[in-house]
Amino acid sequence: MTKGIAALALAGILASAGGPAYALAQPGGAPPVELQGKIKRLQDAMAKREQSGVPPIRIALTMSAFEPLIKEGKFAEAEAVVDRALQLAEKAGKDPFERKLQDVFEGVQKLERVARRMELVGMVMARVEGAVKAGDETAAEGTLDLALKLLRSDDPAKLAEAAPYLALQAKMKALQEKAQRVKSAGGDDKAFAEAGAKVQEALKAGRPEDGAATLEEILTEQAPAKP
Repeated sequence: MTKGIAALALAGILASAGGPAYALAQPGGAPPVELQGKIKRLQDAMAKREQSGVPPIRIALTMSAFEPLIKEGKFAEAEAVVDRALQLAEKAGKDPFERKLQDVFEGVQKLERVARRMELVGMVMARVEGAVKAGDETAAEGTLDLALKLLRSDDPAKLAEAAPYLALQAKMKALQEKAQRVKSAGGDDKAFAEAGAKVQEALKAGRPEDGAATLEEILTEQAPAKP
């Protein structure tokens, strides 16, 4: 997964250079032919590294300085960045720095997976809380069993009873992203907070599907047109 994320990031950076959009939209025009040739060399070198199983994390980080320079028409500086990336891409294997960098990326991704799992368990435990308060010990214990399955499973998606919670979790993530966009644009995010409260009530009642339906209404709602 680490390799895929870095490769996608790098592909986006490389795709931004040399295309017709830059010739039309950028003050400096399209990058020089020599620079475009080096970009092609870098793409070919990256393809070989991908095939050999060496993730392009360090190269992607190096190339992160490339796109801003291209946009500003600073082709000489952009070419220097590509030269550094080529030195990394065309050498064999990984050096200690790259190995440590890969370990850090993979460690972060592992923590992210744990965080998602804990969020999922928290959603299930909301139902345990609701069942206990309602005096429904049978429902509480059955839901606890699901929480334990989620903690022990190598892949929660394989658990049929977890499907409604997984669907709700995906919509919650989409809602958070939309709320952030609205807030960044200066909009009112009150509706999102209200939706979150409704989701919690649905979870406590053991109806994650109702929570998902609530979020779907907000996710599909169009922003009001500006006057």
